[in-house]
Amino acid sequence: MTPTVLAIAVPVILGLVEVFKKLVPSKFAPLISVILGVGVVTLFANGQFNVQILLVGIMTGLSASGLYSGSGATVEGIKTAFGKKDKTS
Repeated sequence: MTPTVLAIAVPVILGLVEVFKKLVPSKFAPLISVILGVGVVTLFANGQFNVQILLVGIMTGLSASGLYSGSGATVEGIKTAFGKKDKTS
């Protein structure tokens, strides 16, 4: 499994999770992300499945989940920082 494949897998998982979030409650997004991570990594590994593929899939799914929540928190932080008016002026 090359880093390039993993770099492709994370955005694919993000997109698939967004599709699934329309079908199930958002609170299940991290679980869906991990399941899709294992599935996508298994597909990229030509259907092979072992403990290494399982762990890489879990890490990829968690990376996609963290990327989504981290970027959301960053956007909210920027909105908060630039949305507040300085009361001293």
